[in-house]
Amino acid sequence: MGNSAVPDFCRRVIKKQIVIKIYSTIGCGNVLLPGAVLEEGACVGAMSLIKDVIPAYKIYVGVPAHKIGDRSKNVEIYQRYRREK
Repeated sequence: MGNSAVPDFCRRVIKKQIVIKIYSTIGCGNVLLPGAVLEEGACVGAMSLIKDVIPAYKIYVGVPAHKIGDRSKNVEIYQRYRREK
């Protein structure tokens, strides 16, 4: 039983916050499970499953998401854009 019409005591509901920090990028079609954290500058490719912490300035893809590389820590372009707004 898993829809919203079933009372909570009949389901195993997990309620945790999802945290997305500044400069993080999330591709389309992702699933972020309760408790997922994207640290500053983390990048997640499309159609990935995020269930844990994605470290700062790392690139993750897949189901479940796994590391494929590092991301540049040069955030000057983002900072310039924020100043222009």
